[in-house]
Amino acid sequence: MSNSSTLALKRFGHISPNTINAAIQKLFKQEKIPVAHFTVHDLRRTCRSLLAEAGVAGHVAERCLNHKLKGV
Repeated sequence: MSNSSTLALKRFGHISPNTINAAIQKLFKQEKIPVAHFTVHDLRRTCRSLLAEAGVAGHVAERCLNHKLKGV
């Protein structure tokens, strides 16, 4: 394990914030994702849309995405 990987593990636990982005980029390079463009944020938008469709209250859905609520 490289020194930077060791530092990331100590700082963030088992997974660093860039792990999913790196995995997505690897899949694009291997041409295993059949879309023109995709980011982790697309997953967040999809999650928010599905929560709304499921009838989850807006303030609950926003907290699920770790968004801060005004006035709270």
